Amino acid sequence: MRRKRAPDSTVAISTGGQGATDDIAIESLSTIAKGAGAVLGGTLIGMILMFAARVILARYLTQSDYGILSLSLVIFGLCLPVSMLGLQEGATRYIGYFRGRDEPGKVSAVIASSLALTSGSSILVAIGLFLAAGVISDKVYRMAGLATPLRLLALAVPLYAGVNMLVAVFRGFDIVRARVYFVNLLQGGLLVILLIGVASLRLSLRGAVSAYVASSLLALLALAVYSTRRLPVGVGARDVDGAVTGRVLMFSIPVFAVTLVNVVQTQMNPLILGLFENAEVLGLYGAAWPLAQYLSLTLTAMAFIYVPIISRLHAKGSAREIEVSYQLSTKWLFLVSFPLFLVLLSYARPLLGALFGSGYADAAIALQILSVGFLVHTSLGANGLTLLAIGKSRALLGGSLAGAMLSLVCNIILVPRFGLEGAAVAAVLSFLGVNLVNSAALYHFSRIHPFTSDYVKALLVTAVSLAAYGVVASSLPRGPWTSWIVPPFLGLAWLLCLILTNSVGSDDFALVSNVVKDAAVAAVRIAQMVRRVF
Repeated sequence: MRRKRAPDSTVAISTGGQGATDDIAIESLSTIAKGAGAVLGGTLIGMILMFAARVILARYLTQSDYGILSLSLVIFGLCLPVSMLGLQEGATRYIGYFRGRDEPGKVSAVIASSLALTSGSSILVAIGLFLAAGVISDKVYRMAGLATPLRLLALAVPLYAGVNMLVAVFRGFDIVRARVYFVNLLQGGLLVILLIGVASLRLSLRGAVSAYVASSLLALLALAVYSTRRLPVGVGARDVDGAVTGRVLMFSIPVFAVTLVNVVQTQMNPLILGLFENAEVLGLYGAAWPLAQYLSLTLTAMAFIYVPIISRLHAKGSAREIEVSYQLSTKWLFLVSFPLFLVLLSYARPLLGALFGSGYADAAIALQILSVGFLVHTSLGANGLTLLAIGKSRALLGGSLAGAMLSLVCNIILVPRFGLEGAAVAAVLSFLGVNLVNSAALYHFSRIHPFTSDYVKALLVTAVSLAAYGVVASSLPRGPWTSWIVPPFLGLAWLLCLILTNSVGSDDFALVSNVVKDAAVAAVRIAQMVRRVF
């Protein structure tokens, strides 16, 4: 029986045999894994560089100035989705979609329209932030010294938007090296180098913020030159197509709303915290948050290649392949994240003290709470990205709005009473709300869920392991032996139980093999490139 092409906004049910579709799903998942492996290597390096930048800033600046910088970056982060209008996802999705339909002319039209719209909107947002900086500093937060970093970061809005848009275009072609080379390596590396210079010269907070602007400018210039030589299709002003532009915008505007609401939801904590607490407390939160974010490293890496591939499967009506890809990737996102969660849970205070300084160790409880939130976020997988790839961008908005409202209510209730720890609890509840709504929407539209029998066994093994850890830790006398020796034994016992309960199979090992191999290849290529430069 011949399979019909799926409409743009629905998931078609595959009519082929399950064995054949599972083979195709494994092939698609292998492509995702290989791309994720390459991005994982670059993302890991990028996160290390950005984290190194945070550590340099925390040790160089006063805790108050570091708090002001952290709040400035949060506000800057709110401006970015406004400047992008959701086009970074719309362009990626429709490049992948039209490639799946073999319509290269429309691919060029998507690229030309997206670049033009992003350029105009980002300049307008930059002007708005520059003009509003004084009001935000004096009237909203009443925080001296906030206006100058905001005005400097306004200059970086079009630069970051340009980099993100070009990377999104390459992403639509399943080309991950653009992000690895120009965002993770070049932009992150330049930022660290510039910040080392700023710290060595003992420049002010203004010098530290200027390093962000300069690194984004140099990265954009380099990526623009690279794009003119390596973009798979030619693009010019004449490629703009009104019908295609309208279609991409119709898809992107709900994505823009979702992205903006998601950013507000995830960054609600420091925004509300800044209203009730001083800059020093914001500095503590700015130390805990980036450490907890490492739990989403694998999800971030996979997301980059996941959307265009799932979009192509959707265009071909391959519902079964989408389901298998989502289920296997979700299980491994959780399994890979849990060991790091255990480290953050067990060693929060010494990690913060060693990395940021003894004054930041007070953020330990907040770090532990945030780690729970990120693990919950990872455990339900790429539910929102799958909704996005199958054309259900409007459905995402419901989950995002629910999460943002929940975050706002919880922050208003918890932050005035519990301060830093209250903000962390609000983040956990928000993560839970968003993921539950997105997972329910995904199941409603496609009957896809992540809970295979193997994954359920893995979750049960993890729950029992954590319960055992709690019993053992509370039973033994407190001391270095308990703190440093028990967690590694728990991790080994957890891994052994996963194997003994057959929670992992041959497909899982093949997936991990692809990820490890491509991460290693990416690391070697990056090392070779660095060697050529230096």
